[in-house]
Amino acid sequence: MKKPQPIRSELYERSSCTFFDDLHTMMISLSSLMMISQVFRLKRSPIIDIDDPIKLERAIEVPFEGQTIKEAWSFRAYESFMAMVENRATDIVEFTVYPPLETSIRDIANLHYIIQSVLFQQKIIGSGFSNYFENNRHKIESKYGSNTTSWPADWNFSRVIRNAYSHGGNINFSNPSALPVSWKSITYSPSDNGKSIHEDIFLPEILELLRDMQNHL
Repeated sequence: MKKPQPIRSELYERSSCTFFDDLHTMMISLSSLMMISQVFRLKRSPIIDIDDPIKLERAIEVPFEGQTIKEAWSFRAYESFMAMVENRATDIVEFTVYPPLETSIRDIANLHYIIQSVLFQQKIIGSGFSNYFENNRHKIESKYGSNTTSWPADWNFSRVIRNAYSHGGNINFSNPSALPVSWKSITYSPSDNGKSIHEDIFLPEILELLRDMQNHL
């Protein structure tokens, strides 16, 4: 399968993105995990013997397939890795977005990918998301009150996602009479207790949800 043509870029800048540090940490962690997994899978480094910066930049590309958002978001890790190695901050995280695919992105030749269902990868994403949620929860409570039913719908939904991440990625309503929460085409209620959010949510969904959340801060 040939690599599709991108349909747009998604740019996140430190100056305007309130979740930039959590996003950057997630992407460095996931990209590092991808590179290490490739070393073990291929018995060699995917970037070995590459001394041309342009070739090196092209080699470190990490795509993620959305679950509800039917797109593939691809992160080029070169600049972020170089900033980390040189002990400096980076101010931009950019994704290339590919259209919905007829088959899985993992079938594209010479393109390394992150598998959505791997628990460790979901824990990396969950940790970054939960950190952002908890660091900004007080702002939402000060604007909308402590009663979560009065929160914006995406924040109330995010509360359930944050809670799921702390329960192994599974929906966990403690109140059987709690009202459903919705975001985009996803709805969760107490009847979904025990359901894995990983069937609906991966990195593209988390990025879209984070972006919606910051609009209310």
